[in-house]
Amino acid sequence: MDVLEKMREGILSDAKAEAEEFIEKAKAEVEEILSKAEEKAQKEAQEILARGERELEAEKRRSLGKIRLAEKMRKLKAMEEHIDKAFEETLESLRELARTSDYKEILANFIVEGGIGLGGGELKVMARKEDIKDINAGQLAEVIAKETGNETTVSLSEANVNCAGGVIVQLKDGSIVIDNTFEARLERDRRDLRVKIAKILFEEA
Repeated sequence: MDVLEKMREGILSDAKAEAEEFIEKAKAEVEEILSKAEEKAQKEAQEILARGERELEAEKRRSLGKIRLAEKMRKLKAMEEHIDKAFEETLESLRELARTSDYKEILANFIVEGGIGLGGGELKVMARKEDIKDINAGQLAEVIAKETGNETTVSLSEANVNCAGGVIVQLKDGSIVIDNTFEARLERDRRDLRVKIAKILFEEA
């Protein structure tokens, strides 16, 4: 009996030792799994936090961009209103100019400028009915011919141009037209000024 008892005790002792070893090993594996899981969770949390910070920063930039754009558009609108008012006043001044003795020379200059721009040739001039009598077509044709080096004729249209002043110069066949009325020249200046102002505003940091 003593021998059997000792064998049983030996088997139980071995089994207990194996069981304890298994438990310790299992505990170590569980701790490793938990440690890795915690590390992974922390890493993911940091990534989420970093992503959130980046998204928040991007949203801040977008919001600031919208605010800056709105401010630039407000400034541009204010400038355009100021420009419109200034050009209305300028057009009224030009209407007054068309009633002065200097206006005849202005008409002549506009015709010569348009004729040179068209390169001379057979030209037709349209103006207000009251201005036709002040245009010396033959003399102006000579000036344009001299400047362009091309034989030039200037004919006057009987059509009335509804404008504050100035002329429309075109090739006789109407294929190319230069509008040198006060309104057209002001509109060209207005467009150029708007482009310059917009460029200044939108190039600001």
